[in-house]
Amino acid sequence: MNISVWLDFTLAARNEDLAHSIDYVQLADDVQDFVCRSSFQLEETLVVETCKYILNHYPKTIAAEVSVRKPLAIPQSAGAESSIKIIR
Repeated sequence: MNISVWLDFTLAARNEDLAHSIDYVQLADDVQDFVCRSSFQLEETLVVETCKYILNHYPKTIAAEVSVRKPLAIPQSAGAESSIKIIR
């Protein structure tokens, strides 16, 4: 799973203060916990619900993108990937 988040880093960069950003270790832990507690039939549902989870639990996030890659999904190819980007 790949996750990208967009937020305004201006104050964090100016003050070098994590209070104006998000804790990426916490984000990774929270997403891992969310995914482990969830059960989805489709990877498309997984990426949509994970993206919505990030936006709901990290209010500083302006947008989030989540993608999942299945390298063996299609024989003799690079695989398949599901991805979504949601902007507030």
